[in-house]
Formats: sequence, structure tokens, C-alpha cells
Amino acid sequence: MKGGGPLENLGTLTALAFDKTGTLTEGKPRLTDVVPADGVNEQELLAVAVAVERLSDHPLAAAVVRDGGAKLGGHPEPRAEAVESLTGQGVRAQVAGKTTMIGKPGLFESGEGPPF
Repeated sequence: MKGGGPLENLGTLTALAFDKTGTLTEGKPRLTDVVPADGVNEQELLAVAVAVERLSDHPLAAAVVRDGGAKLGGHPEPRAEAVESLTGQGVRAQVAGKTTMIGKPGLFESGEGPPF
């Protein structure tokens, strides 16, 4: 913040919202929920996500690896390869010979995705 204006404006607030991931409250993002699509096994989904994010340098990847790994317990992870950052969208990798993409909803909503 620059100057006193933002601090002075705090006195006029009537509501304040915080995210529940811990990013604001603790400065450390956390994985709190895993919600697989119908027909998708939660353990397998989480194992693929952890394997891919383990090779990513994105700040949220560390939370997926740390907390997802804890949720997996001893469930084995597949091997991820060729992780590619899709700037502002997510990541793409090869897992068991298949293209895997992890990212924000807009990456999947168009039905097109980034070029392969």
C-alpha cells in the first residue's frame, strides 16, 4: 500500500471476505477438498494431480503436492513427464502415455483447450 488512503478507507468497510484456502490468513495455500467428476475415482484423480504438480513450479502446486500427498497416504503415484506451463491457464503433462491437463475452469469450458 502506498500512502494512508487505503488504511483510512478501512474505516468505511461494512463487510470483509476471506478465502478459506489459507492464502490470506496464513500466507500458505492448502488443498482443502477433492471433488472428482462422476465416474472418476478420487484416489486416482489425486494421484495424477500430485504427480503432475510435483514437476510444476507454480505456487499452488506445492499445496497440491503437500496436502494431496498426505490425503493419498500410501496410494502410488503414476509417473508424469513433459510438464508444460500453459501461462495463465494451467499445466499439461503426459501421464501413462496420455495427455493430462490441470488448470482453471476456463481451460476446459471452451471445449477446445490449448493446442496439443
